[in-house]
Order: sequence, then structure tokens, then C-alpha cells
Amino acid sequence: MQQPSSPTSGSLHRSVDLSECYQALGDPLRLKIVEILCEQPMDVQTLNERLDRHYQKPVAQPTVSAALQKLRDHGLVTYRPAWRNHEYSANKLILEQMTSITRIVFRLESGVQTNG
Repeated sequence: MQQPSSPTSGSLHRSVDLSECYQALGDPLRLKIVEILCEQPMDVQTLNERLDRHYQKPVAQPTVSAALQKLRDHGLVTYRPAWRNHEYSANKLILEQMTSITRIVFRLESGVQTNG
């Protein structure tokens, strides 16, 4: 696996292994975090509140922090320091690359004919 990125938005420009990005999104909590952060950047407390509402029960802040770290390690999420909290955002460049690849794969799949 590649080295984790620096904690700032500079991680937008590092190369990533897209197969590892897909694996990172295989966890429902991490996928939901990316979905929320695609709407707008936010700090951990606000993100935690959104997740609590979504799951209709509290999600432990350390659980959210660990999920964010995994997403950052794979380049799917970036953050920038803010006054009290870091503001997290989805790395839309990587997500767009993943979307393009997914479309190509599904286009190929739909063109494959089966025998029988």
C-alpha cells in the first residue's frame, strides 16, 4: 500500500490505487461518510450528528475518526485545519475517476453476451 498522504488538501495530487479505494468504500459507514461529504465539507462533530440521525442511534466518535482516517489514507477524503476542528471533504477528483471506471466496466458488462 502507498504511504498515507499529508493531512492537508495537498493529498489531492498523489497517486492512488483505485482498487484499494473501492475496497475502502466496501464498508457501509465509510461509504455513508463519503456520500455526506460529497454534499458539503464539514467538521467531525457535524458529520457525527448527521451519522447519528442517519443510523437513528449514536455512532461513537472514535469509530467515525477511524473511518475518516482510512478514507484519508486512500485519498478519498481530505481535510484542512480549521480553528477548532478539521474540515473534511470528499476528494471529488478520485471519486470522478472511480465513477468513470465503473461506467466503463458496466458498459463492457452490458455488451457481453452469454451462451445458453
